[in-house]
Amino acid sequence: MAKKKIKVQDIDVRYDTDGYVCITDIAKQSGDEPRFIVRNWMSTRGTILYLGEWEKNYNPSFKGAGFRTFRDEFFEKPFSATPSKWIEQTNAIGIRSTKGRYGGTFAQEEIALNFCYWLSPAFQVYFIKEFKRLKEQEAQKLGN
Repeated sequence: MAKKKIKVQDIDVRYDTDGYVCITDIAKQSGDEPRFIVRNWMSTRGTILYLGEWEKNYNPSFKGAGFRTFRDEFFEKPFSATPSKWIEQTNAIGIRSTKGRYGGTFAQEEIALNFCYWLSPAFQVYFIKEFKRLKEQEAQKLGN
């Protein structure tokens, strides 16, 4: 999983060859502590439902019972959801979380776009534009 960077509105955003984008880097544009921004996003009803649907569609090992427990507990008494808790309870593959100096929360491209939209629709437009340019450039290098 080689890491690369793209620059979107003066922010370096890491991504890897597996199609995961660092939403921690994207959160830096808000000016607040990025990990709290990611937690705030994960603590919305729409995000929980979106992540559940994404996993149902793309993850054959998704723990539906774990999702229902997570969702029901969240809707009953909202709590601060974290990427690690989500991954642990549901066996999620759409989000990866690593600690340490070069760590962060990485999300599959579609999930990263959902995060961008929640954080800043304007940033999402620039992110999509830059990501498309990058993909076209990579395809040209491969001769496609």
